[in-house]
Amino acid sequence: RDLSDSSSRVRVDGTEELIEADVLGVVTKQKWQSYRLVRVKAQFSSIFDGFGQIQLLVIVLLSTTLLEVPIESLLILLIVFAKLSNYLGRITGGIQALRVAEAKCNRYRDLIQRLGVGDFVAHKKIRSSEKIFQVSCTNVGFAYEADKPILDDISLELKQGDRVLLTGGSGNGKTTLIDVLSGLIIPDAGHVMLNQRPLNREQFYRLRSQMILASSTMYVFDHSIRFNLALDIEYDEEQLWEALRMVELHNFVADCSLGLDTVVGPNGEQLSVGQRQRLLFARIFLRKPSLALLDEATANLDPELEAKVVDNLNRAPDSSAIVFLVAHKPPPNFQYNRHFTIANGLLSEQTSWRGS
Repeated sequence: RDLSDSSSRVRVDGTEELIEADVLGVVTKQKWQSYRLVRVKAQFSSIFDGFGQIQLLVIVLLSTTLLEVPIESLLILLIVFAKLSNYLGRITGGIQALRVAEAKCNRYRDLIQRLGVGDFVAHKKIRSSEKIFQVSCTNVGFAYEADKPILDDISLELKQGDRVLLTGGSGNGKTTLIDVLSGLIIPDAGHVMLNQRPLNREQFYRLRSQMILASSTMYVFDHSIRFNLALDIEYDEEQLWEALRMVELHNFVADCSLGLDTVVGPNGEQLSVGQRQRLLFARIFLRKPSLALLDEATANLDPELEAKVVDNLNRAPDSSAIVFLVAHKPPPNFQYNRHFTIANGLLSEQTSWRGS
């Protein structure tokens, strides 16, 4: 489940190779859990065998004393039933084992498909230093259910330096639009362009290192804080600490006995929701992407902390970067030059803006 939940994070951050150890860990854990289950079953089987022997003695005594069944006939019947029971137990056990194996195979196959292994094998080495200077979509439509479009004829163009605010109620397509712009979702209609080229698989894998996608629900890997910040890129320690300072997480990490090497647990369970969110947000200040897509990325922060993080966001990224912030309730201090609203899948641009 954890690996499946992380599939979007894996694709955007290019960490397919880095989670191979996690996949092996899941398989190993599954193996040992199965082994322990077999042992528990064996222990219960011994207990029930003991009860079975007691029951057998009771049956023999009752049959010979009350029903006056000849003991020779009774023993023959018991032996026949015992043999049949043994064979039937093997058959039903085999059927159950096949069902369990089939379920496991289906889960692993689904996992591999969701992680996009087939795609990443072909594209994992594609990297480009080219910055993202233009994002556009034309007449984009998308629906999770055929008769209920979530995006309806959406068109917009973003260029270098744009600071964009997108607002709208829940269920109106904000997150879906982010996923379409990032390349995680292929639209049913229309097309998306990155740097004036179609956002196909090759373009996605070429430019994903220039992109950051942060949200309130994004996955944190069961690794160290250092790993979750840097992933497969080399950074100086000071760069890591500076990124943590920009999200007000440096004091917490400094107080941890292992510092940057503190392991956060599956999906960051050793961190609070707000700390998890800030850890992901810190990548923006570390990687300095040319496209930052932020989907309710400060939703779990208290107002004072949110204001500090957003102030740093206003100042820190390259002035040529595109920052696209989606919010149900926008941060009061976010500086933007374009404001869109979305309702019932329809996008409209407002005239309001907030500069420095």
